[in-house]
Amino acid sequence: MQRAATTKLAIALTLLLALGAASHAAVYIDINEDDAVASPPGGSPPSPTQTDYTGITQTGGSGVSLNVVVGNALDDRDRGPVTGAGTALSDLLRDFVFSSASFASGNKPTIDVTLTGLAAGHYDFAGYIHDKTVDQGDYDFSVSNNGGATYQLKDNNVATTTGSAPSSIGVGRFDFYANGVDDVTFRVAYDSGGAVPGGNVNVILNGLKIEERPGLFVDFNEGSSPTQAGYTSVTTAGATGLSSPFGSIDIGLPSFGFDADRDRGALSSEQAQSDLLRDFIFSQTTTGLDITLSGVEAGVYEFTGYFHDNNVDQNYADILISTDGGSTFVNGLLGVDYSVGTNPAAVGMGRFNFTANGADDVVFRIVGHGGDHNNLINGFDLVAIPTPAALPAGLLLLTGLMMRRK
Repeated sequence: MQRAATTKLAIALTLLLALGAASHAAVYIDINEDDAVASPPGGSPPSPTQTDYTGITQTGGSGVSLNVVVGNALDDRDRGPVTGAGTALSDLLRDFVFSSASFASGNKPTIDVTLTGLAAGHYDFAGYIHDKTVDQGDYDFSVSNNGGATYQLKDNNVATTTGSAPSSIGVGRFDFYANGVDDVTFRVAYDSGGAVPGGNVNVILNGLKIEERPGLFVDFNEGSSPTQAGYTSVTTAGATGLSSPFGSIDIGLPSFGFDADRDRGALSSEQAQSDLLRDFIFSQTTTGLDITLSGVEAGVYEFTGYFHDNNVDQNYADILISTDGGSTFVNGLLGVDYSVGTNPAAVGMGRFNFTANGADDVVFRIVGHGGDHNNLINGFDLVAIPTPAALPAGLLLLTGLMMRRK
């Protein structure tokens, strides 16, 4: 395997705080060309930095390192301004760093971006992959939150975009948890999509965006089974007075009348969410399992439910939602596949948005379609989506991008 000497890129981070219901932190990094500016021709390097972003070059500052894992030494390009869907982010998308390798020889060029000192918490990540001139293929995005010991594939077969006026922008997106102790590393790797291209292929990165993701994170546990880092343990008894950025939340569950939880044991060490996925609560009725949240403030929210069983393929589940205290239900997301096994390639997960009125309880109904009508769930994330009015002017663009992808 071809490996280049590690190239370190130290970056000074800019932290922007938007104070609404809770502090909302964001880091913006624009990786610039450092020696040959394309437009204006002969302009002094580095190439221009995107507004509200921290511009860096290969010589950087402190806080982040960029390493070539597989491929030739790091290089950069400035292709000039971008219009179309890229107009607002032209200075971010016009330039990038890259590494190349011979795919035909079994090499997939790969770049790691490592953050040191990221505070404990949940975050959203976006990595931009656009080349104005060349179609660079598809990429995989992975993350390690334990100092590089293990990596979890988060977004795969993400298409890069190309053109001077693209209709869309290539972005790898996912959420992750930082424990506040270990470095967090984001890995971008070339993915052939099954083809075997001849000659060298490239992996590029224009820049990245990291946003704090404050919310309520619940791990449904069997008794004293371990709780996922960054999550709150809740058993079949429910919970009261859970602290969240959007109020004190009570979680109500039905009176099961039987042993309604299971712990299947740990998943593979490659599964960063093992403690969340190893156990679950469930019911065995055709009407489903209701999870009632009281005290949710008025606003727009993103719900993410996790659906996994180490031992049994539970088929699929529908998620219904009521925002009027359970009087009426509408479809949240239908046909969510359960994952199975100790090392699933993808975790069963359902995600959708809804609006709470601030007065009525919010009820999530899980309706399983397995052979025994097992309506099971491992846990969930509930995250408030900030509105433009809650953010300062410098963050309006970022919020718009985030909301379009939800």
